[in-house]
Formats: sequence, C-alpha cells, structure tokens
Amino acid sequence: ARRVVAYALAQRGKPYRWGQEGPGAFDCSGLAWAAWRSAGLAWPRLTADGQWRRGPRVHGRLRPGDLVFFHTARMPAGHAGHVGVYVDAGRMVEAPAPGALVRVASTHRPGYLGATRPAPARGRGGGG
Repeated sequence: ARRVVAYALAQRGKPYRWGQEGPGAFDCSGLAWAAWRSAGLAWPRLTADGQWRRGPRVHGRLRPGDLVFFHTARMPAGHAGHVGVYVDAGRMVEAPAPGALVRVASTHRPGYLGATRPAPARGRGGGG
C-alpha cells in the first residue's frame, strides 16, 4: 500500500484527461489502476466496470491504498462514477475532472458509496 500511495501522490499536478492512465495525464480510474499496477497488482481499468465491483469491500476504518468510490450524476443510482486512492485522515488522491489537475482532496463529500481494498497476490512476486 505504501507504493500505491507514493505513486498516486507523485502524480499530483498532472492533468486530467479522459481515458488516460499515465504517465503524463490520468482520468480517475486510470490513476487508481496505475497506482496499484505500480505495486504489482493486475486490477480492472474502469471504475464502473470492475474497480467498484471487485472486492473486497471495506467495512470499517479505511487504510492507505484503499480505493474510495463516489456516485456521480452521469451514473445510475448505486453505481460508481468516480474513484480516488485513499491516503489518510479523510484524504485521497484523485484525478477530479476535465480541466483539473491530479490533487489531494477530502473524501468527505456527497455521493460516497464505499471502498475496496485491493491486495497483491501473495507468493507470486507481488504480481497478480
């Protein structure tokens, strides 16, 4: 998880671009995907099609590296449309929207759906 958070934080100031997964620009799910990939985990690329649906879900205190999900107006009720990488103390790294830069932001906002806790495969060199 330290690698995941370090990678996400290192992307601050890079532009949001839809469909991008780095290294020069990111969308929200591209940032989450690239951060976990930097730690050796194969994880779904898209928020709605896999990152939110693939568990395990976090029930309790969030930990650094958890993926935090939010409903957005463009998605049906209960479906995730935005994701960030949890850092600590109610903060996440996110690629927020077109025209914005990757930043650290609060997780305390409307539309919070929940979190998942990806984990690299054990005993396989950290890959997945």
